[in-house]
Amino acid sequence: MLRGPVPLAKGWSFNFGARRSHIDTWIGSVLSKDAGFRTAPVYYDWQAFAETKPTSRSTFRIGMFGSDDRLDVILKNASTSDPGMGNSFSDETRTMRLQAIYRNQVTDGLSVNAMASVGLDREFSEVGALSSVKANYVPMIFRGDLSCRLSDKFLVRIGPDVIVYQFDANVLSISPPEPGEMEGSHSNRPMLRYDNQGYFTAPAAFAELEWTPTSRAKVLFGGRLDYFSLTDTWDVSPRLNARYDLHQGRQRTTVKAGVGMFYEPPQIIQAIIPFGTPSLKSNRSVHSSIGLEQEVTKQVEVSVEAFHKYLDNLVVSAQNADGSNGFSNLGRGYVYGTETMVRWKPGGRFFGWIAYTLSRSVRQSAPDQPERVFDFDQTHNLTVLGSYDLGRGWRVGSKFRFVSGNPYTPCEGGILNAASGSYECVQGVPNSRRIPIFHQLDVRVDKTWSFEHYNLTAYLDVQNVYNRANAEGVSYNYRYTTPQWQTGLPIIPSLGVRGEF
Repeated sequence: MLRGPVPLAKGWSFNFGARRSHIDTWIGSVLSKDAGFRTAPVYYDWQAFAETKPTSRSTFRIGMFGSDDRLDVILKNASTSDPGMGNSFSDETRTMRLQAIYRNQVTDGLSVNAMASVGLDREFSEVGALSSVKANYVPMIFRGDLSCRLSDKFLVRIGPDVIVYQFDANVLSISPPEPGEMEGSHSNRPMLRYDNQGYFTAPAAFAELEWTPTSRAKVLFGGRLDYFSLTDTWDVSPRLNARYDLHQGRQRTTVKAGVGMFYEPPQIIQAIIPFGTPSLKSNRSVHSSIGLEQEVTKQVEVSVEAFHKYLDNLVVSAQNADGSNGFSNLGRGYVYGTETMVRWKPGGRFFGWIAYTLSRSVRQSAPDQPERVFDFDQTHNLTVLGSYDLGRGWRVGSKFRFVSGNPYTPCEGGILNAASGSYECVQGVPNSRRIPIFHQLDVRVDKTWSFEHYNLTAYLDVQNVYNRANAEGVSYNYRYTTPQWQTGLPIIPSLGVRGEF
């Protein structure tokens, strides 16, 4: 990373940075005997920006950034449970952006912020003979806000948030299973193709009014208007948040509450023919929360918050009127829980926090369908993090995580599909079992040496210190009679250096 003044351009500075992963230089030596690479995992990203201050109150920044991520894997043997998937997998994603950012504190009560960008995204992926994606996108994005203080008690913010995508996509994929049908083998499903060019747009605008009736209270009224061209839908999202200090000064006590409506448009693949249903509406949720913040000492703060989300109009698999596979907005669900955090604020030798969330997330595919635990429901989620400055340039830190395993749908044996010559899973009760609990400890030690013209830092970072084999999924033998956990990464020690000149 390089930063400094631009030669022969008074008032301009530059910032350039680049990174490249080196995993492709050694992954082959530790790879499983069952797989190999045509193209080893290669990743790099870069950025180059120039910045100036047109006035004492404004800044202007313009530049480019991008990334490239490629992978090409060959398995020595095809999957025995689904031979139609073949023995190869390829994926390549490239991104590039030209971006400009302008900020201006026009007066003490008026400020303007704006960001505009245009870019090019390229995506290519292939899974055996079952799936291939070749797509180019040209995203054009503009975001901004105007903030105006009307008085000591009122502040208004308004702004646009506009996204326009030009696309050229060629997608070949198997059709999804019919509602209620077993997932089974992919090899005997019909193929679907999408080959098209065009545009889709998602313009939006937001407005907020911040009201401070007293020094103890703050109320935020807000709203957002969104349009999604693929489904031709408008969504209006009103929101309200408030805070009140029961006790000010040291050992401050604050109560807070909020309620708001949020929309999320369907995924693109869910809204285009032949894969999806163009008449879909946006997923909708109503969030509400109430909480308490308590400053125990100057360094320690405790917060407790209860939350609830009601979800409806959720996009779920369904049959279209002509009998083909599609989607509908019949899904609904709810989420509730509590979040507790104890935080030691930065400022001294030590900082850190303990955060614990207890929650439940439930979904229902249709009014006449039973409720089920959501695919990513995590009952318990605990994070303990801390960092301590030992002095003389030494710092040590660690992070511990403890998370309930995600639910999954078990296979209660297999049944032979004579057409494909392979076994298909006989599914049990949806999401009736969980993978084992995830827990992991990471530790990092840094040492910094300060010299007259530069600093040098060396670090040792060890992830998964006690080499926990955390399960991330489950697989079966070809007859679906014997399950086996798919585990994540083992212990990973990393040694590095950083020089600042």
